[in-house]
Amino acid sequence: MKEAPRNTHRRVLAAVIVLVVALIVILAAFVLWRQPATTTSGTNVGDNPPDFTLPDTNNIQWNLQSHIRNGKPILLEFVHPQASFCQLMGPVLNQVQMNYSGAIEIVSIAVTFELQGFTNPPDQISTSQFKSALGSMWTYLYEEHGTQVKELYNIRGLPTLFLLGKDGRIAWMNAGWVAYQALKEQIESVL
Repeated sequence: MKEAPRNTHRRVLAAVIVLVVALIVILAAFVLWRQPATTTSGTNVGDNPPDFTLPDTNNIQWNLQSHIRNGKPILLEFVHPQASFCQLMGPVLNQVQMNYSGAIEIVSIAVTFELQGFTNPPDQISTSQFKSALGSMWTYLYEEHGTQVKELYNIRGLPTLFLLGKDGRIAWMNAGWVAYQALKEQIESVL
């Protein structure tokens, strides 16, 4: 009679093992065969960048998605005209513009940035003056009140750069000043 409880324990243990294995198989099948996400919009490398429309220094509306369709890499730079590191990026981007004119589109976006003490919002005049002071030949946009583009891109410091590849996805991002050579290497990787 002592054999009967032992066989019962073995049967219960075998049933538990079969149940656990079945649950693992079902979970693995769900994870492996589930539908992929339909959108990957965000601000991480590999994501589609959030779309926006902002005015340029000539007060003409500029839309990101319409420029992505051109199939040319785009370098987005978030700046504030009073930020010293943004002013230091000007010569670096001038060099990029000289060496990669026609191969890449550079777009600077002037934003309000209270975290660094720049409370005055950029406007058409201040953005135009900033562009002229740096001798920049690329597109400058300014964030109008309420557009919240910097929130869409999760901007925490200035300057912040996003390099979009020919496919329109974010290929590289950097918060803070970056040397020309490092930026050149990233641009070369998307051309």
